[in-house]
Amino acid sequence: MSLSRADTQLIEDDFTEVNIIKTVEQVVGDFTQLAEQKEQSLLYVVNNPTDDALLIKGNQSLIYNMLCNVVTNAIKYSPEHSTISITLDCNHKKITVEDSGPGIAAALRERVKDRFYRTPDAMGEGSGLGLAIVNRIASIHHIDWQLNEASTGGLVVEFFLG
Repeated sequence: MSLSRADTQLIEDDFTEVNIIKTVEQVVGDFTQLAEQKEQSLLYVVNNPTDDALLIKGNQSLIYNMLCNVVTNAIKYSPEHSTISITLDCNHKKITVEDSGPGIAAALRERVKDRFYRTPDAMGEGSGLGLAIVNRIASIHHIDWQLNEASTGGLVVEFFLG
């Protein structure tokens, strides 16, 4: 436990201003081709845009990786010809990723944040580390996040940047 706290402190010592708008745009740009290979589309929406950058203190590389894990999962688990929505709400400092995959049962939504856990009906290959990594990065950055059922029946991941 103390090693984990020391690790967190080392990372926090390297925090800088992270432009969330640019980071989300980079993720969308980097994964558009992967989605297109599955005949999916990434829909990126910015609600309440401002002239100012949406800045938080953090490690840009880690936040980028946190978002990549979620978008990769959305692409992996969503069917062909589907749309994955990535919404950035600048007023509420919230990032939402919504897919139309199989979703995650409500009873398992906290459990999937544990290392090496995969749901019993998980498709394809995986180690069960993706959402555990997301959870760790969110924790280091004091970002609250939750998993819910999407309006499409899939999964919606919400990050509250505070």
